[in-house]
Amino acid sequence: MNYEQAKEYLQTLGIRIIESQTTPTRAGKNPRPVWNITGNIAGYEQVLYDLELRKYHGKFHAWDEDTVIKIAESLENETRLTFAEQQQAKASRASYRAGRLQERALKHLSKSKTHYGVYRKIADSIPFGQPILVGHHSEKRHRRDAERIHCNMRKHIDEQNYAECLQERAVTAQAKSENKHQTLEYLGNRIQECQAKLNSIQRRLDGKELGIPNSTTNNPKVREMWEQEKAQIQEQLDYWQSIVEEKGGVKYSKNNIQVGDWIVRFVTK
Repeated sequence: MNYEQAKEYLQTLGIRIIESQTTPTRAGKNPRPVWNITGNIAGYEQVLYDLELRKYHGKFHAWDEDTVIKIAESLENETRLTFAEQQQAKASRASYRAGRLQERALKHLSKSKTHYGVYRKIADSIPFGQPILVGHHSEKRHRRDAERIHCNMRKHIDEQNYAECLQERAVTAQAKSENKHQTLEYLGNRIQECQAKLNSIQRRLDGKELGIPNSTTNNPKVREMWEQEKAQIQEQLDYWQSIVEEKGGVKYSKNNIQVGDWIVRFVTK
């Protein structure tokens, strides 16, 4: 399979390869070619991660044509994950990321303690309140020790702050891996988004979406693509609704609460 064949095959899966260039902001760094991977990659993300591709600004990208060929060859033997499997894969990656972040946090915390130990060792060797004796043979050493104290104290604080930042990110990633963010409000928002997308797709299929010409609406390939997208969104909607049911369902909604209804408030001590 060559590069053009790989692009054509990926296009049949709804995945587009857009050739572009980086826009470096660092002085003296030249732009380099990049192949952005966009389109309907949901369900194939794990394959891209296995190929050691990473996201940048929310998009996967490759650095050469050979990588694009590897992606196409890998996807030939893969089936798209269901939305439930995609969520499980995300949870697994979040759990792995939490572990890595925690390891990094402990590493930087250890560095912080090391710098603090050096700072205390030097500071304890200098009598409290001892000024720098200008002209004395100890002046150079005293100034050098003062600079080392300042440097190590600064590094101690920086490493400690960074370790705390990594620990907070680890906690967030672990919460995501356990789906703690999936409150009823969160799930309700996902359901509304899916319903809005389904309505939009249906308007396109019915030729009622503004801004889309009839030639596009009547194109069989375009309609097939929309139908595939509709099926995927419906799968997402079914998934989110099943999670809501597992949590006991929505007790109150516009269907069972009307303007003028009384609400009883229970106060517990």
